[in-house]
Amino acid sequence: MDGELDALTVARAERICKLAPPVNDNYAKLDLRAAIKTATPYFKAPASLHNRIHAELHKTEKSRGLDYLNTWRWPTVSAVASSVVLFSMSLVLVLNTPSTDDLIAREVIAGHVRSTNG
Repeated sequence: MDGELDALTVARAERICKLAPPVNDNYAKLDLRAAIKTATPYFKAPASLHNRIHAELHKTEKSRGLDYLNTWRWPTVSAVASSVVLFSMSLVLVLNTPSTDDLIAREVIAGHVRSTNG
């Protein structure tokens, strides 16, 4: 009656109402939406309450975003810092390692010095 049940449950309820006439009569008499509209008082919230609720919701959304950033800030910073350190160390090792041509030239010079001294 209030539209909250799924289609399968509604079909079962309607089948039961058709099979049992007293249940069907009571079901037909119930108009839940109309009863709620007529029997319950309605109060309109003041604009100040409406504004305060929206302001609190907006604060909550902002703080969730900041909490998310704060949660990931330190792991991200440490990962970036360690990556920079590793890259720098690799670069230093590559730049300080002599090339093959330098190694051959050193061997030739060392061989020449040995042959002239000996």
